[in-house]
Amino acid sequence: MLLFAEFGLSLGLLYLGICLLLFVVQRRIIFEPQFQPENPIPDDLAIAYETKRLATGSSDTEDVVSWWFPGEHSNGKTILFLHGNSGYEDCNFETLKLLNQLGFNVLMLNYRGYGASTPVFPNEARVYEDAAVGYHFLLQQKQVEPKNLLIYGHSLGGAIATELATRYDCAGLFLESTFASMVEMSITKAYMQVFPINWILNQRFDSRRKLPLLNIPIFLCHGTVDDTVPSFMSERLMAIANEPKRLELIEGAGHHDLICVDTNTVSTGIQWLCQQLQWQI
Repeated sequence: MLLFAEFGLSLGLLYLGICLLLFVVQRRIIFEPQFQPENPIPDDLAIAYETKRLATGSSDTEDVVSWWFPGEHSNGKTILFLHGNSGYEDCNFETLKLLNQLGFNVLMLNYRGYGASTPVFPNEARVYEDAAVGYHFLLQQKQVEPKNLLIYGHSLGGAIATELATRYDCAGLFLESTFASMVEMSITKAYMQVFPINWILNQRFDSRRKLPLLNIPIFLCHGTVDDTVPSFMSERLMAIANEPKRLELIEGAGHHDLICVDTNTVSTGIQWLCQQLQWQI
């Protein structure tokens, strides 16, 4: 009997130890920052841009390095692009090319810890602050009006875009391959369901709670074979979002190749948003 008690105690301590470890390392699991002091923009991009070093509000010594791509016929129409947990991927630059061809100004923002931004490790509050830095730059330095601003978020960037839209005015949201909440993302792994994730997580990225607060056009798209963020996550967000809203599921697309599998997806989404907003592009 004593042996069973000792075994049970050992299992309990092991379980508590794993819970504590998950709490401590959660940021390391969620974020995969790629600090690149050299310019990581592809050499063959062939689009004119300016590098902008934007001071953060929390520190005079920390900044957010972003790229400003002016559109030839933007009429002030601008897109703030927010990347996922591993930084900008090739697919994001393909999306940029299309947005630029459509005539939009685009600001691609690197959170601290990514690109050439200050190399401090990200957390939820910090990436929200960094996105707000980009937003205020557009309004104050580029004279972009909120009614002319779309926020585009890929993956984790979709949760950041949703948070930003709840804080500040914008015209619409484009959410690519994003998730409903970090709690729901965590329990997509069966082995994680044995842990009290709702208690452990303090990096919550809770778009499920925030999206219903928005009354702007929202376009969602997701690949059906996405093995990073399952496509049912976008379906959940679609179900709770207010009208006008639209969801496109792209057959055969994964997490990073959606625009390569279906080159029309982004233009379809942008055109739909423009129709809702009565924009001419």
